[in-house]
Parts: sequence; C-alpha cells; structure tokens
Amino acid sequence: MAPGAQRSTVAVGKWRKGKLMSRPLRVGVVGLGYIGELHCRILTQSARAELVAVTDINEQRAQEIAGWTKAKAYTQVSEMLRNEDLDAVNVCLPDLHHVDVAREVATRGIPMLLEKPVAHTAEAAYRIGEALLASGSLCQINHVLRSDPRYVLAHAQSEPGKLGELIHVRAARNSVGALARHLGKSTSILFYLGVHDVDAVQWMARSQISSVFARSVNKFGHANEDAIFVSFTMENGAIGTLEYSWAWPEGLLGGFNQQIELVGTKGAASVDTRMEGLRAVNQTGEMSEDTFLWPEVNGRIGGCLRDNIENFLIAVQSGGPLLQDWRDGISAVEVLDAIRQSVREGREVAVVRRSQGAGREINGND
Repeated sequence: MAPGAQRSTVAVGKWRKGKLMSRPLRVGVVGLGYIGELHCRILTQSARAELVAVTDINEQRAQEIAGWTKAKAYTQVSEMLRNEDLDAVNVCLPDLHHVDVAREVATRGIPMLLEKPVAHTAEAAYRIGEALLASGSLCQINHVLRSDPRYVLAHAQSEPGKLGELIHVRAARNSVGALARHLGKSTSILFYLGVHDVDAVQWMARSQISSVFARSVNKFGHANEDAIFVSFTMENGAIGTLEYSWAWPEGLLGGFNQQIELVGTKGAASVDTRMEGLRAVNQTGEMSEDTFLWPEVNGRIGGCLRDNIENFLIAVQSGGPLLQDWRDGISAVEVLDAIRQSVREGREVAVVRRSQGAGREINGND
C-alpha cells in the first residue's frame, strides 16, 4: 500500500470498542533529551493527558524532569511498565535505542508514540513492526510534518484530481554546522533530518521511492557527511531529488530551512519554509523564530509537535484512526538504508521492500 493511502487501525484491549475515554490518559515518557522534555511540557499542558512517569538512564535528568512535572522518575523502562498502569507511552530516545524499548511497549499492548525514525536500520524497524503486528496495539510515528498546516494543505493540493499524473518532486533541507558538530557522533544527517522529507515525498506523491542514486561530501571532518544529494525514481514513474546539508554558516535564519515541490500534468504544489513570517533585526544582524514546529506562545508549546501529540492522544482515547500508519515510517527507513548503501557503493540502488513472511504483512495491504 502506498504511503498516504488510507488504512484502518485496529485497537486492542480497553480501546477495542472505540469509545471516547472520559478521563485524561495516563502517559509515560521514555527519553528526556531535548525532544523528550518538549513532549513532557506538552503533556503537562494537555487536558487529555496526565504525565505520570518519566524514564531516562540518567537518574539526575529523570529526577529533574520529575521535579517540575510531578511525575514519578525511573531509570529503567521495564520498571516503569511494571509499576505504572499506563494508557500510552511516548518513546523519545535516539533511534539507535528504539528496538528493545519499542518492542517491550508493543508487547504489553500499550499504545505508543514513537519518535522518528522508527529505528536506525530497516532490519531494526522490522523487529519493531513484528512486535506491533503480534500485539495489534496502536503506534504512531512522530513525523511532525503530518501536522504542519503547510504540508497538510500541500498534500491536499497534490491529490491526483488536482495535480494529475506526477512528473517530478524536489525536497531540500538545510541546517547549520553547529548541529552536525553536536549530533554527528550519535546520528546521521539522513536519520536526523532526511527521514522527514522521505516520508513527506512518499506521503504527498502517494507512491513509494523505488530506487536511489546518492553522493555525499565531508570537508569539515565531522563524524559523518556534510551534505548528501540524492536522485530517485518512484513506483508511479515520477523522478525526483533530495538535498540535505548541515554545512550552512551559523547565520542561517532560524537555523534551518526546508522546501518541497511536486509538479504534475495538471498542476503543481510547493512549500517553502525559508521565511517563518517573523523577522527580528538588530545591530549585528537578523534572526527568525520558529512559528510552526514547537513555538512557545503565551507560556504554552504549540505547533506541529503539539498537534501530532494531541492527535495521538485522541486516537488512543477513541481507538483510532491515527494520522500515520507505522508501516509508512518503516517504508521511509527502507529508503534511508538504500541511500546509505548508494553512497557507500557509488551506484544506483533499488529500495528493498519486504515481500515475504512477516515483511509482507508489515509493508503489504491490510
């Protein structure tokens, strides 16, 4: 099934009947880094949630977050899951550490919001998918562009009746060197930044990427590449490019920018985020503030992250549907694996999709 197509999500246990739960959901958060703390702030501000437990391997960090959220602090996920009666778990760990935690949450049948990407390789993502299939529990991958009004409206304008037959697609995402220096040893530009656009391209094109040819460059000497450029083909016959860089100078407004454009036989749609609509200028230069991802307005976190979390909570309360099927998240990781292989081998690489056994269920039609 192509990403973006409608799927039904079957809930289990107390969510099977799809009746709206009248009380706030008891939620736990695993991983208390930058994004995990944002999740905690949003959950404490939500009328749909009660943040009851937080877990981080760093006990001091767990106690710090527990101090202002009034949640109970844990250092081990297993202990949190044993001790707490949870309605949902938000997993905010780095992708390298997703598999064991996500499988444990899935095996217990607890609905899960899993930060992107699903995992650090497709094989690791399949292991999570197998646990989700076995339990039948709800899982949403936290691709925030699914709640970005600019991308959601562009998705609507890209449906075949308006766009016609898709001809070509371009997506680009740029960030600054400071991000590479901070994260380069623990992740890749592909998995930290690139997964957003792979998911967006497949979602908006309503088709999967079938093959890729990629090149990278590293002149700064960070732990991984400064930039990756990719040309690709899609199952629907369209062609496209992906452009990723975290080599820009620190003066880049807002610290990043991104664009996507789709051109078809009847129309076109594009998003350009280089101007957020807000600019401040002083004697040393100008700056831009985030107004879409997770801006703080009147003391509350808003934007795409908040909306994604709220939509997940609504789905848990009512039994679904989710904004995104978790299999779409795995599909994006399959593309990332192919890009990484293409860079390594210097040739065009077909995206491997699971077609037999469990993989057929993971990526096939419901």
